[in-house]
Amino acid sequence: MRLVRTEALEAGMLLALPILSSTGALLLREDLALTERTIALLKKQAVPFVYIRDRRFPDAAEEPLLRPETFRRALKELQDLFVTATAARGDHLPPERMERIQSVLRDILEDVFDRSDRLVLRFLALRGHDGYIFTHSALVATTSLLLRQELSFSYAQLYNLGLGALLHDLGMAAIPSEIVDKKGPLDGEERFLVNLHPQGGWDLLAGHDLVWPTARIVALQHHERWDGSGYPGGLREEEIHLFSRIVAVADVYDALVSPRPYRPCRTPWEAHALILEGSGSLFDPRVVKAFFRVVAPYPVGTWLRLSTGHVGLVTAIPAEAPHRPRMSLTFHPEMGKLASPMVMPLAACEEIRITEVLEEEPNAV
Repeated sequence: MRLVRTEALEAGMLLALPILSSTGALLLREDLALTERTIALLKKQAVPFVYIRDRRFPDAAEEPLLRPETFRRALKELQDLFVTATAARGDHLPPERMERIQSVLRDILEDVFDRSDRLVLRFLALRGHDGYIFTHSALVATTSLLLRQELSFSYAQLYNLGLGALLHDLGMAAIPSEIVDKKGPLDGEERFLVNLHPQGGWDLLAGHDLVWPTARIVALQHHERWDGSGYPGGLREEEIHLFSRIVAVADVYDALVSPRPYRPCRTPWEAHALILEGSGSLFDPRVVKAFFRVVAPYPVGTWLRLSTGHVGLVTAIPAEAPHRPRMSLTFHPEMGKLASPMVMPLAACEEIRITEVLEEEPNAV
């Protein structure tokens, strides 16, 4: 399979991965043949990329990190939680609602632990801007939990990290939807209201026996920054809880690679560069280092140009070297298209560099 911009889709292409709605319902199924109508639907949903079947790359596929049923359930329960939180108007949330979120978290943890000991985020999540907050919360939680091996967390610590990550934006339920979904820059008053959401999340989670302080504090601190430039407390370095420092990186990364009404999404490699730029200023350098060991900058299906001149598709991400993917080379400027793809494991070829990320295969037509 390969990654294709929605604008470049053509009728007849086969979807390699399903597309879900903001509530986790199946929008377009795997192996569906695209039509002009379904392509228009993807554009309307502002889905920036999709994975397309390509017979040349049958090995460019892996099981998603979360089972589809886990992801769908997480989106549904998060949506219900936010509806309840909006209606609560500052009051405490009902215990049964928090019990359902904890049940979702246990499913996510089970999926993470059922996979290999060393997990890497290899795929670009396929979503539009509708229902952003629910998808974002589920993916921030999953990304945060990927750091379990790098930072040697116990199960209890992971449970609280995951719960805090799932609930980190709960305070956004109190922000008017016209501000959350605004298609242009926020004015001063709107920005002030949005910046209240960490305190709002902290207040909503007060008094819940099911939410330990180490999970609740993530809602309050996930916008604090390593150099003290964040909010609401202007905390710096070790004053910020480690869980909050982890979620801060996962939160910014997922926000960057997500389509939003007011800006196009960044690519994973662009988001990586921005996170790296903020290491030691905005973000804990230790967390950034761990993050880069589990989140691949070049997802499966990405076209890359190498220092040899070859162009190829990323077909697999080795857990031990997420920055050095396995590729299938298809093109060289001097030879043109290769008769058949040539496998290139970059992890075993240290002298070869990635020089460029391409949107499509050269001379593909």
